[in-house]
Order: sequence, then C-alpha cells, then structure tokens
Amino acid sequence: LSSEMTVAYVKGFQGNKINNKSVLTMVKHFPGGGPQENGLDAHLYSGRNQIYPGNNFDYHLKPFEDAIKNNLKVIMPYYGIPVGQTNEDVAMAYNKYILTDLLRNELGYNGVICSDWGIITGRHWGVDNLSIKKRYEKSIAAGIDQYGGETDTSFIKSLFNENRISEKWAIMNLNSKLAEDLEQKIKIPKKISNFRKTFNKIYLFQENGNVTKKELLTGLNKMNFFRDETLIITSFLLLRELKIISSKELKAWKQMLIELKDVKINVKNLKPNEIKSMLFEKRLKTISLFEYVK
Repeated sequence: LSSEMTVAYVKGFQGNKINNKSVLTMVKHFPGGGPQENGLDAHLYSGRNQIYPGNNFDYHLKPFEDAIKNNLKVIMPYYGIPVGQTNEDVAMAYNKYILTDLLRNELGYNGVICSDWGIITGRHWGVDNLSIKKRYEKSIAAGIDQYGGETDTSFIKSLFNENRISEKWAIMNLNSKLAEDLEQKIKIPKKISNFRKTFNKIYLFQENGNVTKKELLTGLNKMNFFRDETLIITSFLLLRELKIISSKELKAWKQMLIELKDVKINVKNLKPNEIKSMLFEKRLKTISLFEYVK
C-alpha cells in the first residue's frame, strides 16, 4: 500500500513523463522514517537510533525502490542512525553505504539527494564529535547533494579550495563560482566558457526533453563544436569519471555528437547563408532521430 501511494504521489505531480508542467517530487525519509528505538522521535537525540525491529530493513526499502523505478528525482534521507545495518553507526546523511552503495549503486537512483533540515548545525546524530567543517566533508563524501536548512557556504568553499571535496560538487551547481574553478581545472578556454550552460541544456534534453532541438544545436554552434569537439568530449569523459553520467550515457552522447559533426551537404551553387541553413536543418533532423537510452 505504501508503494502504491508513493508511486501515485510521484506520478500525480510529475506526470508519466517529466516536462515543463511537471512538479518534481521529493520522497522521504530514506530508508524508512519510523523504526526508532522505543518508538521515539528522530528529531530528538533520544530517538536517534533506528533499529528496524524484526530485521525489517529491506521491507522499509520497498516504497523507495518503486518510486525510483518510476522516475523519482529528489529524495531525503532521515535523521536516524541505522544501528547495526552498515559498517559505521552514523546518521543516514553521513553514511556512505546508505547513500552511495545502497541508494546510488544498488537501487540505481540518479536524482538529487537533499539532506533533512539542520543535519550540520542541529541534528547530527553519530557525528556530534566532528567539527562543522568535517560534518560537511563527511556528508558530501557520503553522497549528499543539497542541504536543507543550512545557509553558511564558507565551509564548503574552504573544503573545495583545499581539494577536500570532489569536482562533482562544482559541476552539479552549474552557475556557481566553484563551477568556474572547475572549468579552469579542465582547461576550458574563455571563448567557450558557456560550456556549463550548453551542458545543462544537453542534460535537460537527455532527462526530459524540455530543451528544444534548436536550442541545443544553437548552443553547440556557439561553442564552435563543429570546428573542434575535443573539449566537449573531454568534459563528458570527466562527467563519467565523476559518475555524473554512466558509460552507456557517454557512449550515446558521443555517438550523436559524432553524427552531428559528420553531417554533409552538397554545396554546389549554394550561397553561404544557404549552406548554413541547410546544415542547421540537417543537424536538427539528426537530433530528432536520436533516441537516448539509459
């Protein structure tokens, strides 16, 4: 019943296919918000231990598994500590097994992981002895993408400048100063510094088709992609290395980009503007025939 209600909730807001009328839904609290020791509340220190009576950890995963299969895009881990379930008794937001090994790798979730409110400065069960900076570092390493109820960005900036958090954090925040630092690191010239904007368009096209084929092609033209595709391919390789896209996704995008690059027309008796227009139309057709498969 919980699975049926969860899937209905997700589809009701997002629709069967995500588009510009969809509202992305957040499902919480992963992996189960309720099996607390003595039935206490995980918002309080006394309810920090999550013990899954009757050895029912897997049972609590079922609604999340079904939501993920139905295009779930945002998930929130709970405050509790999954006592005895992983290799360390720390809260879900700090637990790499829960967020990366289980949620990402085993269940195949590829959306945003947003922390519950105040897990750094308020309810930091199991990591109370860590400094605020180390809590950020540990939770990011575990798999947190976005923080609820935290507003001080200085600790994250400091960690990035000290190379203590990965580039994934920079590239996911496509409009941030950290992303600009990443562009310099992978040597993207200023003349195509709109890589992030174009990649974001490619990502949206891949995910839900919100971006028109014309917008995507215009972005690639602005990047001079059809003169030299090396940098954008290098960028995709980096995204795969950071596990932002899969090998299958990389292969699919490279194939489409190669096909776009290889588009040819007969230019005999054509004026420059006619050549440009025909190339554009033929490349639009190439994109329209592209079937993205995860």
